Amino acid sequence: MIKIALSFDDGRMDNYVMAKEILEPLQVPATFNITVGYIKKEDKIEKPSDHEPMTIEQLKELSSNTQFEIASHGYEHNNDINNLIRGAIELRKILGLSEIEKIGIVSPRSEFDTSKLSTIIDNFMNNNISYLRVGKRFEKNSFIRKVVRKINRKINIPSLYSWVYNQSNIRKDDNFLIYTAGIIKDNKLKEVKKLIDDAIKNDKSYILTMHSILKANEKFYDDLFTWDYYDFYKLCKYLKKLENDKKIIICKTKDIINGK
Repeated sequence: MIKIALSFDDGRMDNYVMAKEILEPLQVPATFNITVGYIKKEDKIEKPSDHEPMTIEQLKELSSNTQFEIASHGYEHNNDINNLIRGAIELRKILGLSEIEKIGIVSPRSEFDTSKLSTIIDNFMNNNISYLRVGKRFEKNSFIRKVVRKINRKINIPSLYSWVYNQSNIRKDDNFLIYTAGIIKDNKLKEVKKLIDDAIKNDKSYILTMHSILKANEKFYDDLFTWDYYDFYKLCKYLKKLENDKKIIICKTKDIINGK
């Protein structure tokens, strides 16, 4: 049975609201990837966005719910190895976790240079990092897939959206590096449903990554990395139906990497 994980980057306030209003009532698990300096509201750091971040108290509340996983998204929003590891260390401190507690890292903007991983992976392992999540690789017909993805943001054909992502496994053989399918403003609910339906047919698991979940009257609703609140609610209901029909397992990112 395939696994579908919902993943939310940065630590935005609307993520907390959405978790309380949609995920918790529907009992849908998810992973929240936190840029630590952003939620601490530190000045002079590289921030992921101008959105209001969730508070440290709200982060701790989400962390206390076993329905949710908290992963690191760097201290600042960049892919410097020291910054990524610092984010994980500081996040453990905030959450009151021990130094040996395993924690995942999510690449800001999914731009981590994976070709360098073999030379620095010991840095991750020595700091008890359980996985590194990056963007989806297009190993086959890469240029064509990138072009199709860009065009389809205008025409929104579900089969094309699914084709772009339905190409490689969610993780590498080393069980450390994992990939995600990004969902942005231009992606319609019908496209995401098609991706999931094809995933079931092809026996492939996916991590679906989003950022803000907002209603039409809210600030930043028209931002590229915002998805509609009510479409997201419909998506969660659809996922729960598939899970109840025993076609998928909705899980956290760490459950995919751990094979649970």
